[in-house]
Amino acid sequence: MRTEAYTTQSNKKTIAVFVGLMILGLVGMLLDGRSAADSLQSGGVTVFGGLQRSTAAVGAFFSETVASIHELSRLREQYDMLAERLHGMEENMADIEELYRENQRLREALQFSSVLQYQNEPAQIIAKDPGNLFGTLSINKGAAHGLRPGDPVIAIQDGRQGLVGRIMQTGRFTSIVQPMFDTRSHVAARLQETRLEGIVSGTGRPDSPLQLQFIPQRARSDLRTGDVVVTSGMSQIFPPGILVGTIVSMQAMPYESSLTIELGPIIDFNRLELVYVLTGTNSDGGES
Repeated sequence: MRTEAYTTQSNKKTIAVFVGLMILGLVGMLLDGRSAADSLQSGGVTVFGGLQRSTAAVGAFFSETVASIHELSRLREQYDMLAERLHGMEENMADIEELYRENQRLREALQFSSVLQYQNEPAQIIAKDPGNLFGTLSINKGAAHGLRPGDPVIAIQDGRQGLVGRIMQTGRFTSIVQPMFDTRSHVAARLQETRLEGIVSGTGRPDSPLQLQFIPQRARSDLRTGDVVVTSGMSQIFPPGILVGTIVSMQAMPYESSLTIELGPIIDFNRLELVYVLTGTNSDGGES
């Protein structure tokens, strides 16, 4: 009986221990299951958060790119506008500079006009009509300003007064000038040093030499390149002493009694802008 009771009690202890171990196992399994679920949930949150951050970064990149494109477009428009304004300012500065130079030229013209020994009318060349044989200049003064056909026309370049030609025709407010290089122009002149007299004629072009005729060959040894020729005053048109040109070449033809002399005009007709018409100096406007 004792033995049976001992056995029964031992079995009960074994069963109790087994049940306890089973309960502990179940509790551990439950705890492990919760940890796994928590780990899975945490991992899912981490992955999803990473995707959200990547999407946000890509969106921000494209937003910044679009904003940069708009900013570049705006800056380009501002640049074009500023470039256009700068170009306009440069044109205005060029116009102002040209007006300043024109003002300076006009002031110098008025100063020269006041010191000339002859009564004169300053005028501006408004047209040029050069030809193979004939050439004329148009000026902005006419009969209303006291100009008459035959009036001498001079200019000042590089500080020197030089002969341009004469008034050929007058309108009320404009006139036509016959320049010295016109083949129809003939000016009574003399050499400033030797006082030999001759006639200066044009050759038809503003950049061609003038011709001094009727200087005798015997005077060849007395002449030099660079000698100055002035008006002689031996006509009813041009007063004496106005610079005409300087000798650039001389030739003595054996069959002629006169020298062939070429003159470089004092006035450069290619850059002529302002002239002075000497009024009241000629007594016969039709004579050349």
